[in-house]
Amino acid sequence: MYIAQIARACLKHCDDNGITSLAIPPLGTGIAGVPFDKCVRGFITGFAGYLKSNPSSGVTKIGVIIFDEATFKAFSTSFSKFDFKDY
Repeated sequence: MYIAQIARACLKHCDDNGITSLAIPPLGTGIAGVPFDKCVRGFITGFAGYLKSNPSSGVTKIGVIIFDEATFKAFSTSFSKFDFKDY
């Protein structure tokens, strides 16, 4: 999953450069047409995987940048339906 790979790479970049917070847009959901649920799954898979593998990570905050209400609703709905038991 490409979004998960980007998510992991972002956190690694943060750790490599002493950055403790990350703000990221919902990748691919614009012109590329990636469904919000796939973006959410990619973010959670990537971020959770990286943080589990790197428990000493200095990243303490991850935020998703949302520019409009429709995107917020779609992203929130996808996020609320996600089952976190495996993460």
